[in-house]
Amino acid sequence: MEEFSETLKIRPQVFTQSNQGKGSAVRTGIRHSHGDVVIIQDADLEYDPQDYFQCIEPILQGKYAAVYGSRQESGKNRLHSSPIFYLGALSLTFCIDLLFHAELTDEPTCYKAFRGDLIRNLPFQGNRFDWECEITAKILRLGFEIYEVPIAYHPRKKKEGKKIRWKDGIQSLWTCLKWKWHPLKDIRASLEQIPDLAKVQKSALKAERAILLLVFAAVAIRLLYSIPGLMNPDLLCRPDSATYLGPAFSLAHDGTFSTGPGSGQAALIRTPGYPLYLAVLLLLSGGSLQFCIIISCILGGLAVLPVYRAARLYANWKVSWISAFLFALNPTAIAYTPMFLSDALFAWIVAFQMLFFLKFMKSGFGYFFFAAVLTSIAGTYIRPINIAWILPCLFVLCFLPKPPFREKIRFGVCALVLTA
Repeated sequence: MEEFSETLKIRPQVFTQSNQGKGSAVRTGIRHSHGDVVIIQDADLEYDPQDYFQCIEPILQGKYAAVYGSRQESGKNRLHSSPIFYLGALSLTFCIDLLFHAELTDEPTCYKAFRGDLIRNLPFQGNRFDWECEITAKILRLGFEIYEVPIAYHPRKKKEGKKIRWKDGIQSLWTCLKWKWHPLKDIRASLEQIPDLAKVQKSALKAERAILLLVFAAVAIRLLYSIPGLMNPDLLCRPDSATYLGPAFSLAHDGTFSTGPGSGQAALIRTPGYPLYLAVLLLLSGGSLQFCIIISCILGGLAVLPVYRAARLYANWKVSWISAFLFALNPTAIAYTPMFLSDALFAWIVAFQMLFFLKFMKSGFGYFFFAAVLTSIAGTYIRPINIAWILPCLFVLCFLPKPPFREKIRFGVCALVLTA
């Protein structure tokens, strides 16, 4: 650490004529930077500069192009700042992880370190705190992994001058949604001049196109298979289908969970999840069974995505693509998808349930654990047997290296209460 400190050089300070927000200040600083590594530091010293080295070391070693300092292990301090700030930051991180297929635990952290040549080629528009989500979105979309290291945190409260507000959270979420789809052509072109960075983004773009093509093919195959059923929906009914369609029509017509519209007999054979799903589709389409078939085929094809992302946590994109390919072409899945049975919806929910839990296993981020538990509860309303998943879930939880033991106890108790 001492050798590292001796190599630091103090650069001239840059001042602006007016306060234009944190994003504007960071953009100005990046524009004037020249170093191999750029790291962000707030002036209020909520963050300890002694953590600089562990933030920039993975970049100096050439392992990563972006490193974030995570306050996840300083949860008590973060909660002390404000429970609303704490939960807001975790919720925003969870949304970013979902949108950009990441495993971050603390996206709004101040300590963000980047390769200098990368960050100087990533222009951003946000002038307030939304600049952080914008940069994170662009880095993840370009295919760069963001590595996290634990850091200390000494928070201020609002009365001590903390400026972030709930509106900043809404703005940040909107920024994430915007940059999920916004073209990055100019940025990709600028990175083409840096060979190793260009290689990373080309690989990511190739993987993205491959999985999108597979999803399109999976949906198309299911739609082609269902063509006879679209002409005559009775062909896609099985003996059990009536126990789903009857309550669905009843929910759509008179809002009661009955064996059929006006029957007055409660539908006790089935749980309400799948009939409710069908009822919503019937209401949206004016009672069209063909519409329900098409949506089911789309849903069955989209289930390829969580399967791919789950495999991607532990394998390269080619191996993950093969896993998703095998799922997409599974004959049983293709055959059952357009039928008026709960298989397609249940498979889609279970795919996300397992994705969330695998993400939790890798990152230890509690939001993934509770997302898995809540998703499993949703699956229980489709097929009650899914409630049994909580037992192996808690068993695996006991042997994970993180989170800490006390948190494991709290997670386990909360999961049992939620599923009771």
